[in-house]
Amino acid sequence: MGTTLDPVLRASPVDTLLLHWHDKGARFSRILVGVTASPHAQLGIEVAQALEAQLKAKPRYLHVIKRGTPMDGATTKTFLDKATGEDSDVDLDIVQARSTAAGMIAASKDVDLLILGAAREPILSQLIFGEKTRSVARRASCSVILAKRRPGPGRSLLRRLFTRQH
Repeated sequence: MGTTLDPVLRASPVDTLLLHWHDKGARFSRILVGVTASPHAQLGIEVAQALEAQLKAKPRYLHVIKRGTPMDGATTKTFLDKATGEDSDVDLDIVQARSTAAGMIAASKDVDLLILGAAREPILSQLIFGEKTRSVARRASCSVILAKRRPGPGRSLLRRLFTRQH
């Protein structure tokens, strides 16, 4: 996100939300949440549910699949697999698009706020939110919240060992 912000986000021991304002006067009554099985997207869902309670907004939960590819197994299991015995409290819409970024940008045209989780980045990655997520945030015509779940103790240790510290 930048030379100042990236090291702060990388070292943050807590969940982090980054708000990119588009229209500071807009009320967040229409919220779109990008859904995957990642812990970052799970944080985004929690934020949307909190905003729903506080603002009386109705979030729409969306999973975008690149046209011609199957839905990933982790997302299917988490949100659609009734055999797990756990009912998801997310009413998930699934759409196909030429790319996941294009699908999310198109869907965000009719909302006030888009909530996205950080990308499932590789362990050695220096990018916090992932290029695809940052591209969507830059191109969306609404305000965007980027959510990053704090790393667990094992992941945090590996990250400290294998990433360059500033």
